[in-house]
Amino acid sequence: MTAPRSQSTIAAAAAGGSASGSRVESVRVPAGGADPVRFLRRAAGRPRGFWQSQGRWSAFSGRVLELDSRDFPDGETGTAEDLFTGVRKAGRGIVQVPDVHDPPEGPEIRWYGGFAFDTQGPASDGETLWEAFPAARFVLPELQLLGTPDGTSLVAIKSPTSDGEGPAREPLSARAERVVLELESEERVGAEGDVPPAVSFHPHMSTARWTEAVSTILDRLERDEFEKVVLARALDVTLADVPDPICVLDSLRAGNPNANVFYLEIEPGAVFLGASPELLCSQAGSHFVAQAVAGSTPRGKSDDEDRRLGRRLLESEKDQVELAICIRELEENLAGLVSDLRIDAETRLLRLADIQHLRVDVTGNVPARAHVLSLAAALHPTAAVCGYPRSRALEAIREVETASRGWYAGAVGWFDQAGCGEFAPGLRSAIIAGRMLRLYAGAGIVAGSEPGPEWEETRVKLMTVIRALGLERTE
Repeated sequence: MTAPRSQSTIAAAAAGGSASGSRVESVRVPAGGADPVRFLRRAAGRPRGFWQSQGRWSAFSGRVLELDSRDFPDGETGTAEDLFTGVRKAGRGIVQVPDVHDPPEGPEIRWYGGFAFDTQGPASDGETLWEAFPAARFVLPELQLLGTPDGTSLVAIKSPTSDGEGPAREPLSARAERVVLELESEERVGAEGDVPPAVSFHPHMSTARWTEAVSTILDRLERDEFEKVVLARALDVTLADVPDPICVLDSLRAGNPNANVFYLEIEPGAVFLGASPELLCSQAGSHFVAQAVAGSTPRGKSDDEDRRLGRRLLESEKDQVELAICIRELEENLAGLVSDLRIDAETRLLRLADIQHLRVDVTGNVPARAHVLSLAAALHPTAAVCGYPRSRALEAIREVETASRGWYAGAVGWFDQAGCGEFAPGLRSAIIAGRMLRLYAGAGIVAGSEPGPEWEETRVKLMTVIRALGLERTE
């Protein structure tokens, strides 16, 4: 069953002075045969992106409007909470929120983008690598291809100040139908053999430096400065030529069907992509979902070995302590925001291509007029990607890590005009800049951690993107 065709015109107000007095027109048409890879390839040179989570996916292209934290008044970026609030208010100012909380009938008006891991820290330490990814940035696209278990549909959006794709006088519904016909007639181009080989690997942290950093954190843990700190390291990979990033995405998506897969190219040529194992938060109507993920072990080479490694992870006291910290922090930060909070009594194994984790699902209800960004602001950065307590863990990360995180472990995803949406931490990820990619991986340091196994954990996590590149080597 494909989505019914419908059309709406939504009043728009000012946000940062960039869209005052504009109106947004949108239309939704069925797109049963449209493929997201074809859709993204035809959008080369324009803003584009992809999101996959909980059995649904969306691909987007073009730009009608944009929210960029660099354009916000200083008072809206003073703290991380101010930044999330600033984005929420700006989005609501541009596209009027309906009077009812549940998503309205008709096209979905979604903003795609994200936030940096450390919204108050340096974005790039003088580098230009993360220049296109400031503290926060979102785009309202011209086209969205939405895939659900019920079918695929295309949403087209425009304002009077943007012509969008196709002839300027073409009706929006005709434009949407034309795009669908073009997508259905194009041959899909796969990923095989499209990624150039690597010519160099440059780790930002040696094993000796890692050992020193972990030992420093362990000493401070013994002094009760914090209970957990997540340390990350970066690996630069230089390829023989500029890769096709959609090829990397296609491979990443195929190899990680259970992950939250994301691709953000808000500024053409600057790509941040990954396959996050966990969901920061999801809000659909009044229903709320989050996940606590901690601990890790490799996948086995046989079914028996895989089960044995999984059982050992479930029985690990150290990893259970780490998971308990994540659950406790979720409960603390969601108090007053989510009612009927339910935490799964059973700890599950989250099995991904190269690694297994402990996972506990958290669900609940949110009041009418709640906004997913308010929930994300309360949760980000979680103990799973930062540590606990948050403020002290952040200070330690700033002192010890050798490469700025940018949007690695930041909050990436989307929100719509009704305040619903999905966000995941930007994990198992890389930023692509020309021939160079920077990959990131981290490990939670708690009492009982050892530098060697934690280093190995980050090596296994790096394999998520390494395999998507068709490479085998990690550092």
